[in-house]
Amino acid sequence: MAVTNNFVAVNWNANQLIDEDSLDQINANLNWLKNNSLTGQLQNTTGYPTSTGLKILAGKTVIPGLGLTDIYSDVYFAKAFTPNSSPVVTFNSYIASWVCDENLIALDGTGNLDHRGFRVHLQSNVHGPFPVNPVINWIAIGY
Repeated sequence: MAVTNNFVAVNWNANQLIDEDSLDQINANLNWLKNNSLTGQLQNTTGYPTSTGLKILAGKTVIPGLGLTDIYSDVYFAKAFTPNSSPVVTFNSYIASWVCDENLIALDGTGNLDHRGFRVHLQSNVHGPFPVNPVINWIAIGY
């Protein structure tokens, strides 16, 4: 078995001796995992930092809001994060030449975001109804 720098599954049968090439490939796989894993540190709500198992999820959401001044949209993470965790979410809205209030709240209406997703609230107080459907770009980091 030729050792590569890419991740390659290494398998062997019961009572089969592991040869040097297999051990070298396992070591290469460990290096590949280290080099291709997300690195960073996330401080959770209790103030305890974690650096293992971090995940980044990002997306773009169009909110139906044409002709409205007060709109909401729910964004779901589809079980990407650990239950009972609190991912950090940041977002921006894109509405050309438009000013509006932007709020990010939990799906249940509180300020405590959780692993399920979040709700975006946009309110156009200055310019009147939205002339288009706003686009939301968001990034969530959690574990």
